[in-house]
Amino acid sequence: LAVIFSCAILLKYFASGSNDVNDTLSPREFFDLIVKKYGWRRQLEVVTLEDGSRVNVTDVIVAGRDGTIVVRVAAIKLGTHSSAKLMLPEKLTPDAIDTSQWKIDHSYIRRNSYYHSMIESIFQSKSIKMSRDTYAKVLSIGLGGGTLDGFLHHVFPLMDITVVDISPQIVNMARKWFGLKEDDHHRVEIADGVKFLAEKAKMGWIYDVILLDACLTEQTQGILCPVESFLEDTVIANIAQSVHKEGVFYFFFIESKILVWPHSILSPT
Repeated sequence: LAVIFSCAILLKYFASGSNDVNDTLSPREFFDLIVKKYGWRRQLEVVTLEDGSRVNVTDVIVAGRDGTIVVRVAAIKLGTHSSAKLMLPEKLTPDAIDTSQWKIDHSYIRRNSYYHSMIESIFQSKSIKMSRDTYAKVLSIGLGGGTLDGFLHHVFPLMDITVVDISPQIVNMARKWFGLKEDDHHRVEIADGVKFLAEKAKMGWIYDVILLDACLTEQTQGILCPVESFLEDTVIANIAQSVHKEGVFYFFFIESKILVWPHSILSPT
């Protein structure tokens, strides 16, 4: 009877397709293995931008009250440029510890982050409902890792999102390390944001939402976000002309290393 029972266990095991009953690790064992091989921080690439500034792409293990996660960070001289949470592999096995192969979790935005504030501002508009089926024409200037735009596209797939960034290297970084995917509802234009705004204003294009998150990467004093050219009167006038009368214009403002002041403007007037 013992032999028959053992054979039954083996048949069930092989039918499941498993090769090693000990492959699956506990979360603690899994992260211990990652730390042992890569450390708590793992640099993936240093991206050199067109102006000579550098962006360090790093995977960082973060332990918190809700458990341990891995965050992919793009860091510049001033601090964090972009960040995104990675999805854990379906099976916590020793051959799945290479975080560079993990996918971005586009459904996650850290609470109380400026990404969270920007998303909240969108739904303060009377014309945009908080529903998966909601439609809005969105212009986002400044890509970074594409965390904000990727979240909007994932959660609100009917939104028509255009992202503008002046740097081909930033766009390449977002595609390689931050899971940027483009389709008919989510596109990226490599262009000067100031010129893009002027062109669209001249053509009479209207957006429900304009998000401005274009920052300097090397400067550490003065106004860092947005790039000062976006604060010129002609540019502000083009934005006012291009945003719907019940729409949203939101820009992220940073001065020096200390003051961080996000603004939300619900009317161009």
